[in-house]
Amino acid sequence: MSSPHGPSVRATTTPWLILVVAVTIILTAGIHLLLRAGVFTPLVRATDGLIHRSLLGNAILLLVVVGGLILHVGGLSPRQVGLIPRRLPLAVAVTLGVWLLMQAIQLVFHLLADGTAQVSPVWAGGGATVLVGGLIAQFFGTALVEEIIFRGYLLTQVREKLHRRWSGSARRALIPALLISQFSFAAFHLPGHIASGLGPIDIVIDLVRLTLLGTLFALLYLRTGNLFIGIGIHSLSNNPTALFVPDPNQDSLLALAFGALIIIFWPRRRERESETTARSSAAGPRIQ
Repeated sequence: MSSPHGPSVRATTTPWLILVVAVTIILTAGIHLLLRAGVFTPLVRATDGLIHRSLLGNAILLLVVVGGLILHVGGLSPRQVGLIPRRLPLAVAVTLGVWLLMQAIQLVFHLLADGTAQVSPVWAGGGATVLVGGLIAQFFGTALVEEIIFRGYLLTQVREKLHRRWSGSARRALIPALLISQFSFAAFHLPGHIASGLGPIDIVIDLVRLTLLGTLFALLYLRTGNLFIGIGIHSLSNNPTALFVPDPNQDSLLALAFGALIIIFWPRRRERESETTARSSAAGPRIQ
């Protein structure tokens, strides 16, 4: 898997990477304190849940960590953390396609199991704004922040450092980079685990789960070269936004399964470039 950014990756120092991760975790702990104190509750209630508290919490991380530490102080461009605007339309199409397929599968499942499919009562009741607000909070909050920090930034930076240290051995650098960056992603959730009162064994189990989950999203980014696709699949796995009576665990697994299928079947970039070149050659020179 080649680098999503191509050869021009600007590497930052190791102490700075550690500082960024540490600040992210500490700031997350502070955000959890704000959530427990109900600081965001008045705005959430005023908008009937359309503005979700996780959107507000992640806005702090987006501003301080991504905008402040990574881009402004760190001197990186949005492109160098995977934010490439021309790749957004494809990601929107892929995400929408995955969501539609998820609904189709759930529809068939309900029809086969019960002979009927009921639209989720959330859509008919007053919870629609909460449901939509939760999805917005994923696209522009949780999934966006986590994909930028731990896939677009940390994974790329660690891989580049190991790649240079080991004399250009990209394959040798990949697995350690995945483990380091995605365990950091898992550790990022520790403040939430502690705040929710999880026991030590449950925390360890969830750290393993999150490391594996982060690795899937990392491979999705490396395979497609499109961070926005990862944001889309990540959002759907956290908040499937089902049309029919939902099974949250099943819906989330469906989104992750589609993510895995994308990793397996996504065309290699070299092949796509060759196909594009072949089509251009077949079309002949452009008439001026």
